[in-house]
Amino acid sequence: MLNGVAEALKHGLTQSRELTDAIVEPLRNGDPAEVLHDGAYLENVCRAALEIKAPTLDNYDASDYNEFCPQYGHAVGHAVEHTSWSGKAHSPLLHGEAVAIGMCVSAEVAKLKGICTDKVVDEHYDIVKATGLPCYVPPSMTAETVIRQMRFDKHTVKVPTMGLCAEVGGMALFNGETYAFEVSEEELVAAIDANVARREADDTCVVCAPAPVELEINESPSCSENLAEVLRNSGADQATAGRAAAAIAERVRAAKASAEIVDLMGPPLHFIKYMDFDALQQYRRDYLRYRSGAPTGSRDRLVAHTTAAAS
Repeated sequence: MLNGVAEALKHGLTQSRELTDAIVEPLRNGDPAEVLHDGAYLENVCRAALEIKAPTLDNYDASDYNEFCPQYGHAVGHAVEHTSWSGKAHSPLLHGEAVAIGMCVSAEVAKLKGICTDKVVDEHYDIVKATGLPCYVPPSMTAETVIRQMRFDKHTVKVPTMGLCAEVGGMALFNGETYAFEVSEEELVAAIDANVARREADDTCVVCAPAPVELEINESPSCSENLAEVLRNSGADQATAGRAAAAIAERVRAAKASAEIVDLMGPPLHFIKYMDFDALQQYRRDYLRYRSGAPTGSRDRLVAHTTAAAS
């Protein structure tokens, strides 16, 4: 759900303050687990996002607005996403999570270029945090690593090119002609460094926080419900997901990898700290097959994966 929210939020940040508020305020003021499963909320967000997204999918000749608006946050986001799946040193990020990080870094770029104010940058972080999406480049990545991967982006010729926001709900126009801004690698390093500095100064950042999640592990149904709730609420946050995985591993030991645990399992991100990279990739394939009902023996392999993760 949050990955879809991230893409809708992209159109809010670039095109509509009203859409941004419609996405964020219910999540900020309510229980995110309930809001993200509220049909009325999801329908409202989908309708509002489609109304402003659809016109950007055509008429590329008149202006490059329709090219760079849907790509907001993606230049950095694609690099972060790809890197997060590139080895055991990283925790995998889903597309929307990486784009959310990319939008925050893009706001830092805009500030460095004098396109937006500090307030606009602060709003980006506040808005992304309120949704439950990540906003910081992970500690396992350096600016050099991200920039090296960005060189493969479709909008990089000599230097990366991206759209930038002048305000929440509005993109910046360069010289009255184009929405494309060339960004030097020096500017990117400075923007990523600014993002990292915020991460390190943020004592509420769960990526950096050492305190574990406290969960009571027992055989009761309430324990299972508690674990399931943690999983639902941790999809956007790798550190919380990892700590939830530790609790689940204990539950697996107690239940001997029963079908109950298979039904509780969320995406494989929750087990990353217990699996090597090849096992994680196989887990993803089996999980998707299991959820789609494919008769491939994937459920038995999931039990095996879970048992191995707990051992």
